[in-house]
Amino acid sequence: MDTLPGDKLHLPLVAEVGATRSHVARCVAWHSHPGYQLLFLLRGTTAYEFRHRGRADLEVPGGHFLIIPPGVAHRGAPDMRPPCILFHIVLDARAGSDCRNTPFQPEEWRWLQRQCQRAHLAVHPFSTEIQRLAEKLVRAVPEYCAHPAGRLPLARLRAWTCEILLESAAQLNATTKSEPDDVVQAAEAHLRNRLDEKVRMSEVARALGVTRARLFEQFKRGAGLTPNDFLLRARVEKARELMADRRKSVTEIAFAVGFSSSQYFSTVFRRYTGKTPGEYRQSLAGGAAWPPR
Repeated sequence: MDTLPGDKLHLPLVAEVGATRSHVARCVAWHSHPGYQLLFLLRGTTAYEFRHRGRADLEVPGGHFLIIPPGVAHRGAPDMRPPCILFHIVLDARAGSDCRNTPFQPEEWRWLQRQCQRAHLAVHPFSTEIQRLAEKLVRAVPEYCAHPAGRLPLARLRAWTCEILLESAAQLNATTKSEPDDVVQAAEAHLRNRLDEKVRMSEVARALGVTRARLFEQFKRGAGLTPNDFLLRARVEKARELMADRRKSVTEIAFAVGFSSSQYFSTVFRRYTGKTPGEYRQSLAGGAAWPPR
């Protein structure tokens, strides 16, 4: 993960911004922030667990954002974050209404904070503008961290950070809610019913009455990942359930969820969970915590 502190951006209202591009599961242990955190998930899907009375886990699909309030401890559920691309902003709770180097007036900033307070711990869809800005920021932050030179890149980062905060508040304030995509929902159900089969996406598209290109386009827009990625994640999810039955071998489970070999299954399982199948099964049996602290 690449992060920039707010003082580097000359934004008193922001504690930090950060970009994450992970190709394997990473440990995300319990932590909290003194100010609101906005998490923008561009690719993949992830879930968060909260130490918050009555708060269930929240799953965040790609193309959606989540606001976590100050002081609320959270972690990846369970203790891991699958491969994903995300951008985050943490607001500085100490700044009050110090709006220097932003387009906001103090009363506008207080309005924005009220939107965050009203809509926290819920998952919200990207607007077109949020998608555009998140794509820019998730590229620009690592680029600047690698080559921290020049005033123009910082000015762009400041402008885009303020803009995505404004667009997020506007999205939260909107009265219309996006409807689930029927094609995506049907595709997800179709794939979940065929975890043990060899699946061809062209056949899935034909069964749903759409072209393969449209299936991929709508799936990427609605779920934030490709149908192939969804299928692998669903297979790993089912495999985790089957691991509880110790009478089943890892090879049996691999074949039961559609993998052609236990070796490939182990590779994919570790990519999405951060553990090998054996390590995961040991953790279910009350073995040593993983990953080691």
